[in-house]
Amino acid sequence: MEVLIFADRRHRGRFPVRDGESRLIAEISTSWTGMSFTAVDAAGHRLCAGSAHRLGLSGWRATGPHGADLLSLTKSFRRAQAEVRLTRGGVFVLGGSTWRRDFTVTRADGRTVLALAPPPSARVAGAADFAVHEFEEGLDLAETVALVQIWRMVRNGEDAPVSVATGAQRAPIPCPGSTSSVSPKPSWPAPQCLPEGGQSAVTRPDSAP
Repeated sequence: MEVLIFADRRHRGRFPVRDGESRLIAEISTSWTGMSFTAVDAAGHRLCAGSAHRLGLSGWRATGPHGADLLSLTKSFRRAQAEVRLTRGGVFVLGGSTWRRDFTVTRADGRTVLALAPPPSARVAGAADFAVHEFEEGLDLAETVALVQIWRMVRNGEDAPVSVATGAQRAPIPCPGSTSSVSPKPSWPAPQCLPEGGQSAVTRPDSAP
């Protein structure tokens, strides 16, 4: 059983993907909109790319190294399930947890092809590396990278409005030289602490979209 490690934090502007021996095998770049990505292999050659083609991130298409169609993912009305169709043939079912980002990819006969499980800390903190276990052949590297990245972007897109609605229960940050404070927000963009009479700034966290 092969294991791929998908980092949830950027390194030099990209999210690295490593094998079980920590060797770099791919790097993923995402758009600031959270609706597209591009991945390259360890040599820097294009591996795959994907983009959402439906509102609400419910439909995605991915292309391969030469720009040809690779796969499509269509999310069902159920929050944690999607259908994956490979252009070369093959239909898979992606089933995940309702409130966590782990998931499994199975064939029509129920056999598991991929399983992604974040460490226990990721289920609380939200940022950690993800170990993808390949149980049997069925997806090549480009298809695996595209599928995992699409699903992470889908779930992150769904979780962001929930975080905003519930709010973060964290202590305010005092502003230097001021008695006022700003409570950090759980999603980007986030207002930063500013001095009296200053202008606000917006930053992006260095985590997976």
